[in-house]
Amino acid sequence: MKNIQAHTLKRSLCLFLSVLLVLLLIPVTAFAESTGIQPRVTSPMTGYSTASQTVYCGPSTTIYASTGSIGNGEKVYVLGTERGYYHILYSVSGGQKMGYVPQSMIRNVTGGTPEEDDFNGGYAMMEGNYTVWSCNDPSTAVSIGSVNTFEGATILADFVRNGTRITFIEYSSPSGTKRGFLFNAQFSMPLPTCVARVVSSSTLYYGCRPGKTYAVSGSVSTGEYVCVLSINSSGWAYVEYNSTAGRKRGYMSSSSLSYYHKPSNINTSYGRDYSLEVGQGVTQTVYSAPSPDAAPIGTVYSGDMIFYYGPGPESNGFNYIEYYISGTSTLKSGYTLIND
Repeated sequence: MKNIQAHTLKRSLCLFLSVLLVLLLIPVTAFAESTGIQPRVTSPMTGYSTASQTVYCGPSTTIYASTGSIGNGEKVYVLGTERGYYHILYSVSGGQKMGYVPQSMIRNVTGGTPEEDDFNGGYAMMEGNYTVWSCNDPSTAVSIGSVNTFEGATILADFVRNGTRITFIEYSSPSGTKRGFLFNAQFSMPLPTCVARVVSSSTLYYGCRPGKTYAVSGSVSTGEYVCVLSINSSGWAYVEYNSTAGRKRGYMSSSSLSYYHKPSNINTSYGRDYSLEVGQGVTQTVYSAPSPDAAPIGTVYSGDMIFYYGPGPESNGFNYIEYYISGTSTLKSGYTLIND
C-alpha cells in the first residue's frame, strides 16, 4: 500500500511540474496582465516586410502622421489588424515603436491569426502635461509627442500592466493624427461617450438647431475616428475629431458613423439648454473645443450678442456659446473663457 501511495504521489508531482514548466514557457506579451479597457491582442505574431516602407501612426497613409519606417525583409511583430492594415511592433534606435502598414506589405505571418482591433473608450480631457510614448512597454518606449492640460484626446484602450496604467490614445498634431501611449496619466471622462469610425465622408456644422443657419466647421473622411459626445433625436451627432490645427468639434449625421460600444445613456444634448442672449464684455478667442490647444475658430468682441449655454461637462473654465458671424445671419458655436 505504501508503494502504491508513493507511486501515486510521484506521478502527481511529475504532472504538477510538467504543467508548471509549460506555463513558464508561455511567452509573456505586452498585454498579458491587464484590466479595464484593453486591446484584444493576446500574443504577438511575427511577419516580414516585403519592401522598405513608411510606418504610420494609424491605418491610413493620408490621415495619420508617419511614425518611422521599416526595411525590406525586416522582422516585425503583428499585434492585430484594422481595416486592411496590420498593427505592428518594430525596433528603432533606443527602443520600439508601434504603427500600421498595409497587410499586403507584410509576408509570412506566423504564430496565429491577427484579430481586428476593438476600441471601448471615448472622449477624455487631460488633467496634466504628458509625454506620448511609442509603445506600451515603458522600458522600450521612446517619446513621439505630448498632450497638455485640458487637451482632448480619444481613448482607444486603457489598462494596467505591472502596476502601470497604460492608456492608448489618438490625438492631434500638426503633421497629422497620431496614436501613442500614456503612462500613469490622469484624465477625466466627464460624460458617456464612445469611439466611432466615419463610414461616409461628411461635412460638419457648428450647430443643428432647427430654423438656424450654421457655418461649416470642417469635414471628416471615410476611415477617420471621432469621439461621439451626444446624439439628438433628429439624428445629429456632436463629435470631437482631430485636425492639423488641433482638436475640433461639430455636428454631423449619425448615420455616417459606425459605433464602437455606444453607451445606452449617451447624451441627447450637449451643455445646458439655451437660456438667453447676453452682451459680451471683453474680447475673447473662440475655440472649437474647450481647450487652449483646440483649433481657434473666431473672436467675440465687447458689445457682441451671443447665445450663452454655460459650461460644458468638462468644468475646466470654458463655456459653450453660439454667435453670429459679423454682418451675417450665419451662426458658429465654440468655447470661450467667458464667466457665468
